[in-house]
This record gives sequence, structure tokens and C-alpha cells, in this order.
Amino acid sequence: VFRVATNFYGLLVTDFASTNLVYATSTNIAGPYSPVPAISSRNLTQSSAIEMGGSFRVFGSGIFAYEFDPATGVLGTNIPSLGLSAFQIGKTNGICADPSVIRLADGRYRMYFKYAAPGATAPQHQLWQITSADASGTSWDTNTVSYITNGSVPGAVRNGQNILLYF
Repeated sequence: VFRVATNFYGLLVTDFASTNLVYATSTNIAGPYSPVPAISSRNLTQSSAIEMGGSFRVFGSGIFAYEFDPATGVLGTNIPSLGLSAFQIGKTNGICADPSVIRLADGRYRMYFKYAAPGATAPQHQLWQITSADASGTSWDTNTVSYITNGSVPGAVRNGQNILLYF
């Protein structure tokens, strides 16, 4: 769930039956939420949405980012500079997936994500992090990528100076 504007909230969920990303909106954070059909056909799972520099971005498994219009639910252009692969974290195969992105106090962004080796079960997954090179969030500093712990499907929330990471 994320705030789009005063009294307007967005919710992104994965419909695992179809592996599609579904977007819904509400005027109350507690709901009810109504689906917006425009995004429903996009195959993009386990997503994170965040406002970056006046526009919204949706990050999805793979790790890919798309411009996003929360008023219509339309995913726009892919931001190709972001793609994060297992190779970039020193692995020869497997996937980087399930991103959760937060804005840091200094204006940069931090992404938490899962790495899964082929055939690995959830207890064998690893949690990693990477920080953006600047406040634009369009380039990510691969020198900051680091392993955190074993875990799967991270979620992060910034509360003041504290970052709450759950998985």
C-alpha cells in the first residue's frame, strides 16, 4: 500500500493464479480497494512502488523498474539501467527478485531483494541490499551491494532514522 495523494491510496498485489500484477485504489488506507484494469495484464510479480522525484516507479522481480501512473494504473517505460542480475552480486546463476525500495534520509534509495539459487527453498534464499548512486534512483551503486541474512521476500519501511526490514 502506498499514498498517491491526500486521501488516495494504491495497492499492488500479485495474482498468483495468473502471475499478473494487479493494481487497486481506495480513498481510505484501510480500503475497500477497487481494481484498476489497465495494469492487470502485465506479467510482473512481487512488486514495490515508490515516488521518486515527482513520479512513481514500480519495481518488480527480475529486478526491473517501470514508470507508473497511479491515477490510471498504467505502467510506462521500462528503466533499463536498473536490471540486477545474480552475476552482479557474485553468483553464477539464480534470480534476484522481490524488491522492496525505501528512500533514505540523505535522499538516496535503498533496495532490499531476494537472491534464490536454482532449486533453492525459501529457507535457503538470501536477502541482499543495494543503494542508489544518487537521489534520482535511476542508477544503483553496485559497490554497495551486500548480503544481509538468509530469508525470503523482504519488505522494508523507514520510520524516521530506523529501517524496519521484515521477511
